[in-house]
Amino acid sequence: MEAELTTNELVSILVRQAVADVLGVPPTALDATTQLSEYGLDSISSVDLTVQLEEVFDIRIPHRDTRMLATVDGITDYIQRIGF
Repeated sequence: MEAELTTNELVSILVRQAVADVLGVPPTALDATTQLSEYGLDSISSVDLTVQLEEVFDIRIPHRDTRMLATVDGITDYIQRIGF
């Protein structure tokens, strides 16, 4: 019997996959606390990531909040704070 994932675990997995898709790296290559800019996230890919997160979680991320999307952990915390 498999253990069920917590909401935090599920959000983290989905965030990691979205980031990996945008950056073109395997999800396992991402450290949750490393700045995404260190993996090559720039202003253009940041927009792509925001769009992907909005689609995956069916949310709207205001432009003013995109600065909070700097790490996998930061994105996970943000999505949970806004009530996913």
